[in-house]
Amino acid sequence: MTIGERVRKLRTQRGLSQNRLAKIAGVEQPTICRLEKNVSKNLKTDNAARIAKALGVPIDLLVGDREQSPRDYLEYDNDAREIIETYMNLDATDREFLIRLARLLKGGDH
Repeated sequence: MTIGERVRKLRTQRGLSQNRLAKIAGVEQPTICRLEKNVSKNLKTDNAARIAKALGVPIDLLVGDREQSPRDYLEYDNDAREIIETYMNLDATDREFLIRLARLLKGGDH
């Protein structure tokens, strides 16, 4: 997966437009566009760091060839951390309900 593909995937997962990501990261929107289209293969380190921070991931995940791990979500994604903390405070019945809901949202009915 290229850097541009990772940026696009993470950006869409977070519901961000290219413009919004650029604004949060403090880079120009054409930078995001060129990156996602793989027109620009050389990403400046400072821009990579800004984009990674805006996406809530470590820079090595953005520019490396590893996939996001559950640990990354807990460390860098405030929403994921909040979901886990909430889950930990639920009783068994509510936990099962939340698991079923998550599976439905994912598209499975297991």
